[in-house]
Amino acid sequence: MIILLPLLSVLASSPSAFDAPFELWVAEPLEKIFRDTEPGDTKSVQINCAGNEYQSGQIAIKALKKLENVTVQLGDLVHESGYVLDKENFRWNFVGYVPLTKNTYHTQDKDLLRKAPDDFPDPLLEDKSVNIEASQTQPVWLTIFIPKDAPAGNYSGKIKVKASEFEKIVDVSLNVYPFALPDERHLLVTLWFSPNIFAKAHNVEMWSDKYWEILGKYAKNMSEHRQNVVETPFPRVVALRKDGTLEIDYNIMDKWIAFFESYNACERIEFPAIAHAVQEEGRGHWDSKELAINEISVKDAETGEMVKLPPEKGMALMLADLDKHLQEKGWHNKAMVHVSDEPTIYKVDSYCKVSEFIRKHAPNLKIIEAIETTGFGKCLDVWVPKLSHFMNWYDEFEAERKSGTEMWFYTCCHPYGPFPNRFIDFALIRTRILFWLNWKYKLDGYLHWGLNRWTDDPYKVMGDDLPPGDRHVIYPGKDGPVDSIRWEASREGLQDYEYFWLLSDKIKKVKKELGKGADFIDESQRSDEICHSIIRSITDYESEPIRLREARELLAKEIVEVDKHPLILLQTTPQSWTEVFS
Repeated sequence: MIILLPLLSVLASSPSAFDAPFELWVAEPLEKIFRDTEPGDTKSVQINCAGNEYQSGQIAIKALKKLENVTVQLGDLVHESGYVLDKENFRWNFVGYVPLTKNTYHTQDKDLLRKAPDDFPDPLLEDKSVNIEASQTQPVWLTIFIPKDAPAGNYSGKIKVKASEFEKIVDVSLNVYPFALPDERHLLVTLWFSPNIFAKAHNVEMWSDKYWEILGKYAKNMSEHRQNVVETPFPRVVALRKDGTLEIDYNIMDKWIAFFESYNACERIEFPAIAHAVQEEGRGHWDSKELAINEISVKDAETGEMVKLPPEKGMALMLADLDKHLQEKGWHNKAMVHVSDEPTIYKVDSYCKVSEFIRKHAPNLKIIEAIETTGFGKCLDVWVPKLSHFMNWYDEFEAERKSGTEMWFYTCCHPYGPFPNRFIDFALIRTRILFWLNWKYKLDGYLHWGLNRWTDDPYKVMGDDLPPGDRHVIYPGKDGPVDSIRWEASREGLQDYEYFWLLSDKIKKVKKELGKGADFIDESQRSDEICHSIIRSITDYESEPIRLREARELLAKEIVEVDKHPLILLQTTPQSWTEVFS
């Protein structure tokens, strides 16, 4: 007793997890945690992940009284063999909130997380300590990356949350599957961005060394989030020479393309539109019929004056020279150009005339467009219908796809309501499953107009003219990008697509190994069945994250099982089960 009394005295005076002035729990990462979200009962983080993959977790803190200088410490993640995952692959961020003054328009309450005005979770803050007001909840986002060479199996670790002298700990369990996602990207993804907005947000001069340094951080971020198509500026037309040819400066364009290639973010080059809608009397922008090819303003070398060159003298020469230059650089097979954004049915004839102009002067350039109608035929190489139009005119778009046309889809400020989209007041699962639609409908890519169309203060003003979050999925940080939880969900949806592809590819290889007796096997059927269990149609899909995770775990299990021997493939037919053995 003489020995124990001092020990008991020390224990009594030390803060413990039991009397800490906050509650700590584990949240589903596809759940958006609000400041008034009540504690859950899950106490340990469980993450399942393949090699070469990012996955997220989420914990939440509810303050029982005002907390100051709250911070988080990540312990080592230790494999059952003793291998320790490098700490640079495991990070955390406090989730920040942005104020919404309006909800997404034309959307019923049942399709919204909650009504505005309110603060909604979105950015992953750079701050490494925060204060939490009494009775408020603060989520913490966990991001883990598994290198390809990390051992498969079970890892364990701990996360410590500290507030003043108090602390609480949650356990982390990580299961790494015995396979890795391929380095190749099997979906094409473009999110348009403004180079000038990057410069303005970081107060750097365009094309300065500091600008390229900042841009490199964004390029790295795009690549890590699986964006692999880059909007590219046209070369600068310097002058009209005396002989009628153009002097063209390719320095910035070439550096731009090579720069994004170095970050593995440039599998396709996407040039802007060369034409614009002509405003016609009595017709608005959408129902105008005519498109006009843009004129090029250039210095006349003979007179020294600035002149506007008509299309046949300006754009035609520029496109022809660009086409030749791309061939010389070896970029011609991945270059695409736009005619005019979102052409409607009224513009199809005019659109095809501009398309013929491009084919004549730059035959190696593919033509890509976000479209508002059908009927483009051979005038268009890469069709990108809006998701709602793809649903409404499915038979026509599907027939075009089956004929060999490259078919993507796009979202923007619409569709809204029950459609998947990335709006801040929508459930996060509706962002992730966008790319399950790519698998279900065999669509080759995804386009959105807004990576970084920030307001002057995107942390405080979303811009009421568009649905919240339509303008951007990243934020400007102190010296580079700040991710959002929607950007993380987008990446995980793109990784889900790779699970579908990987299972299909493995069955394809087994089918080949089994020989001609397995010719009847559809290598994509099992991936399709699992996808369809979550996505029944474009507006009918599972809303519960647990269902998506169950489907994903089933995908992982079958990817592992298909490699086992002896090789057996089972596939249902309308009449019976068919078995093929080796």
